Amino acid sequence: MIHDRIDAAVRAGASTLLCFALPWHPREVVDTLTYAKEAGLTVVRVADSAFAAVAKVSDLLLPAAVGTGLAFDTACAPMLLGRVLLEAICDDLPDAQARLEQFDAGEAACGLFVE
Repeated sequence: MIHDRIDAAVRAGASTLLCFALPWHPREVVDTLTYAKEAGLTVVRVADSAFAAVAKVSDLLLPAAVGTGLAFDTACAPMLLGRVLLEAICDDLPDAQARLEQFDAGEAACGLFVE
């Protein structure tokens, strides 16, 4: 299923896959990133460490530490980095705001979210 989505993205003109992989690192993520690279995509990864098992299947690794001092890990740094990356991507796309609003309207029409 995920391979179909990667193939569809490539056919639609995608050149890069942005992936967030935080501990634990499922084997499926490594397999999917390997497939994406074989499909010709540049793989950009946000991971908790440059030494993460998934780092070797990335063209560009953006480390963002996960807090481990609590009973449950916190992903505040990766989440903030994700927001900054998305903002930069949207700044570079001339019709990003209109596309986001179109998406919101479509999802609202489908009743996906509760108000």
